[in-house]
Amino acid sequence: MNVRLKKTYAVITLALAAVMLLTGLPMQRAEAAPDDGSIEVQSQVGLGGRYKEEKWYPLRLTLTNNTEENLSGEAVLSVVSQTGMTTDYLVPVDLPAGTPVGITIGLPGTKLLVSESKLRFFEGSYKNGDTIEMSGTTNFTAQSLTGYAIGVVSGDPDTMNFMPMLNQKGYEITVLPIQPDELPEESELLDMLDTLVINDFATTDWSDGVVQAIKDWVARGGTLVLSGGAGYDKTAEAFAELAPVTVSGTAALETAGSLSRASGESLELTAPLTVSAGKLTPGAATVIQEGELPLAATRSYGFGTVLYTAFDPSLEPMSSWPGSAPLWSKLLQHNLSSLQGMGGAVQLGNTYNDNMMWTLTQLVDLFPSIKPPSFGLLVGMFALYVLIVAPILYIVLAKLDRREWGWWLIPSLALLSGVLIFVVGAGDKRNTNVHTIEIVELAADGQAVVSGAAAIFSPNGGALTADFERKQPARLYSDSSMGGNSSLVFNGEYQLRDDGSRMQAIWRNVPYWSTRKLWMDRRVADPAEKGSIGIAYEQENGSNKLVVTNHTTADLTNVSLLMNGSVHPIGDLKQGDSGSIVMPKSITVPQPGVYYSYADSIFPYSGSSNSDSFGRERQMTDNYFNQNNGALFTLDPVVVGYSKDQEAAFETDGGKARTDRLTMWVKRLDPVERSGERVLVPAGAMKPIVTSSTLSYMNHYGNGVVNLSAGEMILEYMTPANYNVAYDKLDIQFNLGYANPNMKWSIWREGTGEWTPIGGALGAPDDYLVDGQTIRIKLESAADGDTIFPYVTLEGEELTP
Repeated sequence: MNVRLKKTYAVITLALAAVMLLTGLPMQRAEAAPDDGSIEVQSQVGLGGRYKEEKWYPLRLTLTNNTEENLSGEAVLSVVSQTGMTTDYLVPVDLPAGTPVGITIGLPGTKLLVSESKLRFFEGSYKNGDTIEMSGTTNFTAQSLTGYAIGVVSGDPDTMNFMPMLNQKGYEITVLPIQPDELPEESELLDMLDTLVINDFATTDWSDGVVQAIKDWVARGGTLVLSGGAGYDKTAEAFAELAPVTVSGTAALETAGSLSRASGESLELTAPLTVSAGKLTPGAATVIQEGELPLAATRSYGFGTVLYTAFDPSLEPMSSWPGSAPLWSKLLQHNLSSLQGMGGAVQLGNTYNDNMMWTLTQLVDLFPSIKPPSFGLLVGMFALYVLIVAPILYIVLAKLDRREWGWWLIPSLALLSGVLIFVVGAGDKRNTNVHTIEIVELAADGQAVVSGAAAIFSPNGGALTADFERKQPARLYSDSSMGGNSSLVFNGEYQLRDDGSRMQAIWRNVPYWSTRKLWMDRRVADPAEKGSIGIAYEQENGSNKLVVTNHTTADLTNVSLLMNGSVHPIGDLKQGDSGSIVMPKSITVPQPGVYYSYADSIFPYSGSSNSDSFGRERQMTDNYFNQNNGALFTLDPVVVGYSKDQEAAFETDGGKARTDRLTMWVKRLDPVERSGERVLVPAGAMKPIVTSSTLSYMNHYGNGVVNLSAGEMILEYMTPANYNVAYDKLDIQFNLGYANPNMKWSIWREGTGEWTPIGGALGAPDDYLVDGQTIRIKLESAADGDTIFPYVTLEGEELTP
C-alpha cells in the first residue's frame, strides 16, 4: 500500500511539474547549499545603486565559497570595452570554505550588458586553473545616470534632497545617498560623482585607503563638502588638513540675514540655529559670513575644492527652506554651472574628453626610436648583390673554369643577401620599444596630476606585460586602437590584473612586429616625483612681470605663456632656471567656436624640410587646449613646457625596455590679475548661475552658446571669494556676434531696488553688488533663440587684511 502511495505521489508530482513547465508558471528554486560545489555571488554596481557611463565606477562582489575546500585563485570579469574588444579584469582572491569575501573591480564607465559581461573563477590562476561554477547574481544591472551627481554620506538619507529642485532652472542634478562601506579605496572610482557631501557623520574609523582616495579625488578636481553643525567635529576629523575652517565649538544663530541675501529667499528663524564656530585655515576664503562668524568657506586642494558649511542641511529649517537649493547653487557654482562653456584653461574635472584620449593613443604609434631604413642603403645593397651575382661571379667562375659552382653559389648569395637586407631593413624593430606621451598638470598648491598613453612594440610577439609599481587606472587598446567584434571573446588577449597594490597589463597572442597600447587615466603623483613650476609676479614700469621658475624634475623647452588666444614665448628653462615675461592685457570678450592652434606659434614651421620634428608636440598641444571640439579658447592664463627623456612608466616583461617619453607640463594661473594693489577680475572669471527661470527649455552645449525658449531668467555672478577688494569699476560685456533683438538684458541696482536696462556706462559697483559680492542680471526673451550670456568684469583696490 505504501509503495502504491509513493508511486501515486511521484506521478502527481511529475504531472504538476509538466503542467507548470508547459504553462510557463514559475518553479521555486532551491537555495544553494553550503556544499553545492559552487561560488555564490552577490554584487553591487556603482555608488548608491547608480553608475555613470564613461566615468570610472566600482563593481563590488561578495564571493562565498560553497565547496568543501578552501580555494585560492583569480576572479575574472570579462567585459566588452568601448573599443569593441573583450578586456579581462583579474583579481587574485583567497576563498575560505563557507566565508564571504568581498572584492572590488574598477571599471572605466563600461556598461555591463548581460550579453557583454561574464564573471568566472579560476582555481590557481587564469592561465593554468580550472573554472569553478558560479551561482547567485552573475548578471550585473544598475540604473545609469547623467548630468551632475551629488553623493551624500549622512545619518539622514534625505540630506540634500532639495537640490533636484534646480532641475527646473536648466540643471540636471541627481542626489545619491551612499553608505560608508560603499566608498572605494581608489580615487578614480569616485569619478562618477561631481560633489561628495559628508554631513553629521563620524569619519574617525574610516580606513586610510578610503580617506586617501577621497583626498586624491579632490586633488584631481572633485568637490568635497564638510558640514554638520553641532556634529562638524566628528564629520571633519579624517579631513582636518583639508578643512577650510578650524572649529572650536558651536554658536547659536539668532538671525540669518546673510543666508537670506545669498539665496534670495527670506529665512525667518523661529528658534536659534545651532552652527559650528571657528576660524579660517590658511588659504581658505569666506563665502558667507554672519557678523564675524563664517557660515560657508572654501579652500582649494589640488584642482578641486573643499567647502565648509557651519549648518546641517538635513535639519530644520534648512531642509525645508525654499532658499536651500538656490543657496547651494551658489556654494557649488565653481563646478555646478557650465552655462558659459568650460571657461578654464583645461577641463580639470574627473576625466578627460574622449578626443584627448583618442589623440594620444594615436600619437604613441609614432615611435621616435623606430626609424625607417635608408632607402638608398637598401637599393645599394640590392645593386651590390646584382653586381656580384652577374658580372663578378661569372668572370671569377669562368676564370677558374668552375661555372657549375653557380648552381649553389647563386642561391647561397641570394639567401645571404636576403638575410642582410632583412636585418638592415628591420633596423630598430629588432628590440622591444616603449613610447610614452605624458601630461603633467600642476596645481597652485604643488599637487601634480599625471595622465597619458603608452605603446609597446613587440618584435617577437607572443605574451607581453606592462608592470606598474603602483595602482594605475588604465584602459587597454589594440594595435589599431579600434576594432573588435563587440561580443565576448574568452581568449585572454587583453587583461588587467589588480593584486591590490600593483597593476599589471597583460597581452597574449601578440603577433610579431606589432604594437599594444594603453591609456593611463589621471592619477595624483607624489610631489617629489614631478616637482613644480614656480610662479611669481613683479612690478616693472607699471606692468606685471611674470617670473617662471623650473622646479620640476626635468629640463623644460619651449616654455610659453598662453593667454587671450595667443602665445608669449619665455624660452628654455633647465632645472632651477627662471624666465620672465610682461603680462599682456586681458582680452575683453571670449570668442566661442574658434579653434586656436597654439602649437603653430610654439613650434613654428621652418619650411626647410618635409618632415615635422615637432609633430607629436603639435598634436598633443592643440588637442589638449581644444578638448571641447575647439569651442572656447583658454580664459585662464597657462604656462606650458615640454621635456623628453627615457624614463619608463612601467616595466615591460619584467625588465626595462628602450623607452622614449615626451611630457607636456601645464601650469594654470589665477585668472584674477594683480598689478600692485589693483585687482582685475577679467571677462569669464565670474561664472553665471541660474537663480530664477520661467523658460520652458534651455540647452547649453559647452561652448558658451545657449539655445533657450521665450521667457524670463535671472543670472547671478559672484565675486571671487579669496580676494578682499574694494571694487570701483564695473563693466558688462556682450559678444556682439550673438546679439539677439528678441532678448533684453537688465541689471539689478541694489542701491535703488530696481532693474535697469544694460547699456552705456554703469555707476559705482557698490550700487549693484548684492550683499557686497553678487551681480544680478535678468534676461527677458520674447522668442526662442541663441545667445551668449554676458561677461562681467570688475576692478578695484585690494584692501589690507
